[in-house]
Amino acid sequence: MGGPKPGVDYATLATRMPEITAEMEYADESIFKLTPLVFATLISDKSDSKNHLSHLIITRAERKTLVDTINRHFGSSLTEKNQDWTVSSASVLRTYLTEKSYKFSDDPWE
Repeated sequence: MGGPKPGVDYATLATRMPEITAEMEYADESIFKLTPLVFATLISDKSDSKNHLSHLIITRAERKTLVDTINRHFGSSLTEKNQDWTVSSASVLRTYLTEKSYKFSDDPWE
């Protein structure tokens, strides 16, 4: 916070700000679009007796820890209508972890 620094071209930085903002927006949107694939990495590749991939590779306690961490870091923003890409990503992941019918690695296998 010490004011302008010598040798810094603030005019160039100000000119590039819209470009930097657009790059950050693109990165955040990309993360959002990849969130289902991130969740997919948690699905066990071991089939159940019906040949379905019905279990996650994490335990019930690990899922609780993940959901609690998401809730703690994002709080009430998870229920807001106009979420940014980052909050939307967290919201999608939390939904997959809580509302999908997957079993956990420590649940019985059929």
